[in-house]
Amino acid sequence: MLFACAASVPNVLEAQQADFVPGRVIVKYRAGSSDTRGAALRDAVGSQMIKRLPLINADLVTLPDGWDVDSAVEWYGSQVGVEYAEPDYMWYAIENIPAPSTKSLEDMVNSLSAVTPNDPRFGEMWGLNNTGQSSGLADADIDAPEAWSITKGTDTLIVGVIDTGMQTAHPDLAGNMWVNPGETAGDGVDNDGNGFVDDVHGWDFRNDDASVYDDASIDSHGTHVAGTIGAVSNNGVGITGIAWNVKIMSLKFLHNGGSTSDAIDAIQYAIDNGAHMTTNSWGGGGSSTALQDAIKASGDAGMLFLAASGNSALDADQTPMYPAAYPQENIISVNSTDRNDQLSSFSNYGLTSTDLGAPGSSILSTVPADGYASYSGTSMATPHVTGVAVLIYTAFPDLTHMEVKDRLMWSGDPITALYGKSVSGRRLNANNALDNDSIPPSAVANLTVTEDPVSGSIAPLGGTALTVSWTAPGDDGSSGTASQYDIRYATTPITDDAKFNQAMQATAEPYPSAAGTTQSATVIGLDPESTYYFALKTSDNVGNQSPLSNSAEGETGMITRLFADGAETEASVDLWKTDPPWGRTSTSSSPEDSSIPLGGNWSWTDSPSGNYSDGINSSLQSIPIDLSGASNPVLQFDHRYDIENYWDRGYIEVSTNGIQWTELAQYTNVQEAWTSESFTLNSYEGAEAFQFRFRLETDGSVGKDGWYIDDVRVIADTDAVLALSIALDASGDTALASLSLENKEDIVGLSYQLSWGSNNDVTGENPLSFHTSTLTNRVSALTHTFEVNPDSDVLTGILISTSGTGEIAAGSGPIIEYRFPVRSDIESVDGSFVSVTQTGGPGSSVLPKISIRAPFSLVDGALSDSKGNALETGLEDPTSVSIVDSLPNADVDFSGTINIADVVRIIDFYLGRTEPSALEFAVADTYRDQRLNVVDIVRGINIVLGRTIGNSASSQSALLVDSQEQSDDPTSDRQLEVAFQSISAPESSRTSPTGSRVLVADVPTGVVGLELGVKHGASQVADARLLLEGDDFSLVKNIGSTGSSFMIYSANNSSLPEGSQPVLELELKTTSSEPAEGGNELYLSEVLGVDDSGTPIYPNVDPILAVQDLLGTPSLLPVQRMQLDRRGNSDGMYNLGDLLSLMHRTGFFPIHKGNGVAR
Repeated sequence: MLFACAASVPNVLEAQQADFVPGRVIVKYRAGSSDTRGAALRDAVGSQMIKRLPLINADLVTLPDGWDVDSAVEWYGSQVGVEYAEPDYMWYAIENIPAPSTKSLEDMVNSLSAVTPNDPRFGEMWGLNNTGQSSGLADADIDAPEAWSITKGTDTLIVGVIDTGMQTAHPDLAGNMWVNPGETAGDGVDNDGNGFVDDVHGWDFRNDDASVYDDASIDSHGTHVAGTIGAVSNNGVGITGIAWNVKIMSLKFLHNGGSTSDAIDAIQYAIDNGAHMTTNSWGGGGSSTALQDAIKASGDAGMLFLAASGNSALDADQTPMYPAAYPQENIISVNSTDRNDQLSSFSNYGLTSTDLGAPGSSILSTVPADGYASYSGTSMATPHVTGVAVLIYTAFPDLTHMEVKDRLMWSGDPITALYGKSVSGRRLNANNALDNDSIPPSAVANLTVTEDPVSGSIAPLGGTALTVSWTAPGDDGSSGTASQYDIRYATTPITDDAKFNQAMQATAEPYPSAAGTTQSATVIGLDPESTYYFALKTSDNVGNQSPLSNSAEGETGMITRLFADGAETEASVDLWKTDPPWGRTSTSSSPEDSSIPLGGNWSWTDSPSGNYSDGINSSLQSIPIDLSGASNPVLQFDHRYDIENYWDRGYIEVSTNGIQWTELAQYTNVQEAWTSESFTLNSYEGAEAFQFRFRLETDGSVGKDGWYIDDVRVIADTDAVLALSIALDASGDTALASLSLENKEDIVGLSYQLSWGSNNDVTGENPLSFHTSTLTNRVSALTHTFEVNPDSDVLTGILISTSGTGEIAAGSGPIIEYRFPVRSDIESVDGSFVSVTQTGGPGSSVLPKISIRAPFSLVDGALSDSKGNALETGLEDPTSVSIVDSLPNADVDFSGTINIADVVRIIDFYLGRTEPSALEFAVADTYRDQRLNVVDIVRGINIVLGRTIGNSASSQSALLVDSQEQSDDPTSDRQLEVAFQSISAPESSRTSPTGSRVLVADVPTGVVGLELGVKHGASQVADARLLLEGDDFSLVKNIGSTGSSFMIYSANNSSLPEGSQPVLELELKTTSSEPAEGGNELYLSEVLGVDDSGTPIYPNVDPILAVQDLLGTPSLLPVQRMQLDRRGNSDGMYNLGDLLSLMHRTGFFPIHKGNGVAR
């Protein structure tokens, strides 16, 4: 971390570096835990306590021997009685770059209302009084001389400077240094019994001694900060402090960096020894829960925590700099401004994470060796705010710390450079902050909700937003300019202060304009077609609040849902393209009272099986959405997350082509509560294939609970909504479709087109065919004309009044109903209608759910009112109907019963005797690896025998890296090896007059089936003979001209004999002791085993040989290359992707989580 200061060309910190002190961690205990719990945990692993952190009920402990920091954090965090554990993060000042002063003294113009000190260099302190010196903008300052005419501070008020040390003997600081009244300097005794010996001016927590000044280069930063706050003033020496009278307590914890634990101790000391506030010009550590707890504890004690926002020139809302960006309400995060009232080039900013600006560029202050220098940085801006806080406390001693914060923020001067860049949009003004004003703004009496426009057009965001307008009151009654609006909304009238306080608070309210000006604000995130009530209060610069305004009422407009998913059913998977590990989960879901309530108990997450993994880049990506007719589209969703702060991030991205993606937002750290988000998509109106995705990207260590997404919608404003619903009738032989219309005014014309086809590539049959349509009683005297295209499965229709009197009255409900009979020869259905839902992940031991679904969609729709105006028409998202909800796996004859005939038919498919239809293949391929093999045969037999798939003892012993991959760990006891053994056939051989080859297999325990593929020359293999003893095993032969495959299985799934043995003899038409050139070479192309649970077993492949082979040194057999490809990217050749998959399965890339790992 660096000092929050910089030269004219700042050294910008591009990204936070979350360093931490090696060899120790902070452990926070839950409330109510036994006092001996910490000792018991330390004894259990052999760690020691370094020190107690009583402010947050935590210990700083050493690491057990052989442990790294991440391992200790994970272990302690999982123990009973521990609330959390975290590294002892390092913090730094935000960078100190001295700049020589080139300013000359100028005569100051005094007035009766201003006080000018006699300090010789006061004229160079533009931040306190800017007369335009050095090409500055006159009055771009904090109006310090005017404030001094009201108060100059008090020496009873103590400010804790948590920073580096400071030169306490500096001639411009010594008189304002805090002196511990209970301590005798230099006697080596803890006179006041506070646990610190000779802590006269504070304490050095880094070096654990009373010397708060060690070195001029080390302690320059803290000395500079102290001078801005409270240099001795009007003493004819040097500079002027903002608070002439104050006591500065030095709390040193930075000495070329400092730790979280020392910062916590510094905060504890400030609380215990009477400080009213602390100033904190440091940052750069990781997101520390321990430090947040300490800051909150200081707030509970009535202390402000003033913090530099950072010098990275970044939006702190997106890239937070801690501790300034923590959410604790007693924090004031400070931006830096320059002498022209511009945001300093280096300063961080943030509409929600920074509070106000203060002078921070080229700030003259004290430095060690009795000197003075100009530094730049948010470190320099922050003590300006601290000094003014001293003046406020002095003038108004009864104010709470939060009331002082309000004065600081809302009494500043609004400047264009900070508009939208901080919460207040203001630059500090000391004189305004001391305004002794008791007159509040007047109440707004004409708050109104903007009326909807005329028919045929819609209000922007009308379905999810309403705009309110009013006449601005003044600062004092009806004169001047107020400082802040508080707009609230509810679904019931807001008629008194109690209801106002209970109502939801709007965000991004405008800054008040001059009294009498008409102002407006748009409140977003509302529910469509709902009535809302609004009220507001106005505050002035010192926090006086107006009476309650009148309560205004308005109703949001209609919307159409272009995309909606609550993750509640398995059909949700059809709306997304999911990268592993994204999946549905019932462990957490959005509450029913969210702004997007789709209900239910399910959500999407990147961590369905526990904490997310290291080194992933994984997305939940929507299907393409047509925004070509959308008006004011909006993306809405609910989410919560626990993502490793800074190092891991969640991104929301959008695209119009699925290739180039644009970031809308990013998330990191922790958001425990479910929160609704809303993003306008106006710039994507007209896109025909709009997509959005939630993408998680993680580094090489520290997994967290991850990101949970629920109730996702893309909506758009509309005047009317057409929706299509579909369901089977009670008999299950007819699909009933219903076209519904929701309209707020009468409709006299409708054109539409609906489709129940899949796509233009359909080669098989649609499970449904159109039969008839019927108008409902909502349709009065309109003629329905339509045409059906049976080739494309599209119906085009029109409803229109031919008499001039027909209509569809305002309301909601079905207007047309359709009947679609289901085909009787269901096995001929095209594969695009077959839906396979893999409930256990691809290739898992859990059998998939297979169904036949027919998709329905409204391709087009248009409406007209009685005047011929075209109405904005919303088309609801597509739907589908399940024709067959669940087909039994392996029931390839669709008889409803799985028997040996089905197994035989699967074997016929395997041998190529019968070509399976798409539906037959989906039912037969129980392992979901897109091919039929011995695994599917064994699974089919298991189903016939009533055995469980995937839960046998042998299956449990298989080392699975993921749901479909068996570990290639060479130490596994389930290795499978097969090789040729050449034999010379005697002349009297009964098996072959020309010779044979024997395949020898080393069979591990529990193998019940074996598939072997052989590549050979033209017509080289004549036949094959099973060599296994016993009658339990069968051989299926598929002999081809250049390649053959053989399957060995048992009808009752008996295990093959264990150990090395001949399993198969191939009869050859020609023999050769050496592989022939051309096409006569004989080699294995496939080796696949299966255990009694239907789990595949693969031969071992040495990763080193795999690497050598890929680099050009032939080291693998053809069968090994084919196997690696099938278990890798399945693109038909062995390449880098397959090698990386092997490395992952074998654990060849271990992740070391120790301290100091480069991320």
